[in-house]
Amino acid sequence: GTAGACMLMLQSSLPCCCIAPAGVQGLPPQTSLLLRGGTNAAFAPQADYMQHITLPMLHKLCGVRAEMTVNKRGFFPRGGGEVRVNVFRQQRITPFELLNRGDIVRIAGVVFSSGRVPDHVPTRIQEAAEKELKQDPTLGAVPISIEQEVSPSGSDGCGVVL
Repeated sequence: GTAGACMLMLQSSLPCCCIAPAGVQGLPPQTSLLLRGGTNAAFAPQADYMQHITLPMLHKLCGVRAEMTVNKRGFFPRGGGEVRVNVFRQQRITPFELLNRGDIVRIAGVVFSSGRVPDHVPTRIQEAAEKELKQDPTLGAVPISIEQEVSPSGSDGCGVVL
């Protein structure tokens, strides 16, 4: 196994999968990827961010349609994560400009743990994240929802994605 960043592999292959020839006889209308390695690696997009933020935004802004499932998480140094992605082909990727962030209307997140991480660790991470967010005066009454997830994994690890 490897702890190579699955999301970096997805970032580099996604444009090619989107514009792969459509309508060729015998070629399915989508490309299926099975990526193995690190799902929550340092210096790379987190799998949760790609699944819940990047891919939906690409669909909304330029029509890219992809479905992603994290089957197992993988952490450094062992890796062992597994992500399935189905990318649907299209004729053209529409260009877009994204210049303004917009208002923060809610904050959602997940604290994930797997392997031999003690049960109290994700609870402490969740409590600390909620405390920090609630103390931020710029957020006002923005609803905050952070859930915990115990994930199947090929290695030990934990973290939070907001």
